[in-house]
Amino acid sequence: MTTLETATTTRATTPSSPADGAPAAAQLALGLLARRPDSLETELQKALGGGQLRMHYQPQVDMRTSTVVAMEALIRWAHPDHGLLTPAQFLPLAQSAGLMGMIDSWALRTACRDGAWLAARGYRVEVAVNVTASQLTDARFITEVETATRAANLPLELLTVEMGLRDVLGHIYSARDVALALRRRGVRVSVSDIGTGASSPERLSQLQVGEVKVDRGLTAGLDDATFGSAEAVRQVVAAGQAAGARVVAEGIETPAQYEAARAAGCDRAQGYLLGRPAPLDDLAGLLARLH
Repeated sequence: MTTLETATTTRATTPSSPADGAPAAAQLALGLLARRPDSLETELQKALGGGQLRMHYQPQVDMRTSTVVAMEALIRWAHPDHGLLTPAQFLPLAQSAGLMGMIDSWALRTACRDGAWLAARGYRVEVAVNVTASQLTDARFITEVETATRAANLPLELLTVEMGLRDVLGHIYSARDVALALRRRGVRVSVSDIGTGASSPERLSQLQVGEVKVDRGLTAGLDDATFGSAEAVRQVVAAGQAAGARVVAEGIETPAQYEAARAAGCDRAQGYLLGRPAPLDDLAGLLARLH
């Protein structure tokens, strides 16, 4: 493991993900939408069967020890014509075409397999995989998690399933039931986008989660004391602690944001300052250098 300074230095050698610029994503999405739905479905099915879907991982750092303790799985599509596509560039289209089920299953299996691969090499870092509202409100998802972890030989305590709070507000009680069932099995449930509007900290009392992630809009304002972000982050931390959950500051891009989040009481940090999403081999190389 390493100090924050070492982790920050090594990020310069980590390949960057493509820019997630809204205009570029919108232009590409319009181009894909212009195709017939059956054509898009065929392309995505080929992507699944032909190894075009890839998983990149972004490290998460413990703010007390400055060590890499987890990684978030972030899907990419290595499109033969458009290059490496980010989730914003194709998942909305997959959802509209009714293809999210097979992509969600692939993502869970892949994250479990990659987490187990690292654990077998002595790197016991948690792996977090994003799930959709349809997954976390479906009791069958519990069986799917058990099957995926068993097949990969991944200890349940190394898996975190992450959901956006806005995605489950309309199904909050069924999501709570699934979260409780996963928690009893040792799987941690994380909820993101906490801190603003409908995703205020008070909503946490309605869910049984083990981790909360501060909204990026709040962490972005930590550079400027006049924004009042630090107080809002402290409120998220207090709500998380009251719920028995650890708190992750997401979207950390500057040392000032990191220090402000640590001063506010956050337990972990994640963002470009600490490492951009990268292929598993690159993360394994980073962990090897840090040990």
